Amino acid sequence: MQARLTFILDRLNADLSGVGLGSVSVVDDPGAGWGEGLTVFEFQGRQTSANPREVEAAVALLASTFQDDVIDERHGAWPEVNGKPLWASADSGVACWYLDGKPWCAVGQLAGALAVNAPDSAE
Repeated sequence: MQARLTFILDRLNADLSGVGLGSVSVVDDPGAGWGEGLTVFEFQGRQTSANPREVEAAVALLASTFQDDVIDERHGAWPEVNGKPLWASADSGVACWYLDGKPWCAVGQLAGALAVNAPDSAE
């Protein structure tokens, strides 16, 4: 289970580290009421639960949930490409950031994908 949690945290923190709001962590003793088999994650004081046995679904759910915190803090869309917002989903079987209804990059690969698609990266 620890390997799954590390994998989930690494992917989320890879994308969220660029916004400067801290990192996602696992809550060691969340208290009652979260549901059996769920792990509680925290970012910016918000706690939410996910099932780490379903890694891709958990990554997408947590990315989407914590994306809201970034949007609230920045008062604008995040992440976005050329003014178009991205959103997280695991509909493809892999947790991805979607653009225009299609998988754009895997959650955890956002910084590299944004760098490659920056206006000054064209050759």
